[in-house]
Amino acid sequence: MDNISAQEQTDIKQIAAIKAEMESRMNDFDYANNITDELFRYQPFILSIIMGYKLDVAMEDLPDVINLYVLIWLFYRDKNNVRKVKITEQQYSKQESRFIATLKKYETTISAAAKNKMIDGDITSFSSKSLYAMLVLECRENKILHRLNRESGGAIYAGYITLIKCFDEIIAK
Repeated sequence: MDNISAQEQTDIKQIAAIKAEMESRMNDFDYANNITDELFRYQPFILSIIMGYKLDVAMEDLPDVINLYVLIWLFYRDKNNVRKVKITEQQYSKQESRFIATLKKYETTISAAAKNKMIDGDITSFSSKSLYAMLVLECRENKILHRLNRESGGAIYAGYITLIKCFDEIIAK
């Protein structure tokens, strides 16, 4: 872990603790209810994002999709301004448009070196590279995202990235 910053090491430990807590309380209705109440109070837009997936994702698969949103919330919830500044549809749309533009640019880039440079630049733009790396790994391993058609799975992945970018923007204020 020599090349990992102290902050990233802290983030890795926090992510591991959050995942362990979520797994241990998977069937705890009160825990889920408390998180829903927190989201409603501090970041209600996240609930509207989640509700939007009801049409694209089978009900039995929805908890797996929701879990990454919850993990992202739990990671950011105590950070600077996150309980004070609400994510808005305008902010979310702006971040989503930036992400989609980056993907389109990536698709039209021919050179492998140029693609790697784009990926490196994108990774460094996240306040927590550990959270981003965890998200990429979770999405690669998530069987539900693989079962969905490319468009729906891509929209869910874009939603995760967009939410992280929104929180990064809030904590940078």
